[in-house]
Formats: sequence, structure tokens, C-alpha cells
Amino acid sequence: MRNKMSLIYITFAALLIGCGSDPDVPPRFRLHNGTTNKASIQIKTTGGSTININGIDPGYTSPYQESSVGKIDITASVQGDTGSLLGTFNAYKNEKYTININVSQSITIVSP
Repeated sequence: MRNKMSLIYITFAALLIGCGSDPDVPPRFRLHNGTTNKASIQIKTTGGSTININGIDPGYTSPYQESSVGKIDITASVQGDTGSLLGTFNAYKNEKYTININVSQSITIVSP
């Protein structure tokens, strides 16, 4: 009897968790700084909005920020470096993206 009650509680909890999820979550972005200086990125979306994630210390990752779906243009900079890193890709609903800036001064986009 106890096992049946436990199974009922677990099933009910799983249903509550499943009902709370939104199927149309906008894309989310964060910056991971793999360089030796502070890094910043600017994310421009097709929808016209711009997200800035500034001053992330070496080895740290910023919190996620939401954006609109579509083409994403990234401009990244590292403190003390005169150039900018550029990247473009398409963002989709329900996806999380980590934008990595590496010591070799390159950008990689990771979607877990």
C-alpha cells in the first residue's frame, strides 16, 4: 500500500512539473569568458532588439538573457584588445545558447 501511495505522489509531482513548462520559451543566451581579460558581447536580433552582456570576468559565465527568434548577429570584445569578434547564427525557441570567447580570440556557440 505504501509503494502505491509513493507511486501516486511521484506521478502527480511529475504531472505538475510537466504542466508548468512553456512550449514557446524564447531563445536564451549567456556568455562564457575563456580569455584572460574581461569580455563583453552585443547580441542583435532580427526583431530589432539588442542585448548587451558586459564585463564578464575571465573564467566566468553570465546569467541567461532572453531574446527573440531569428538571425542573431554577435559582436564580442575583450578588454585590452583593439579588434572585435563577429558571429552570426539562427536562434530558435526553447533553445539555450552559450557563447564562448576563447583565449585564441575565437567565438563558438554551444547549444546544450
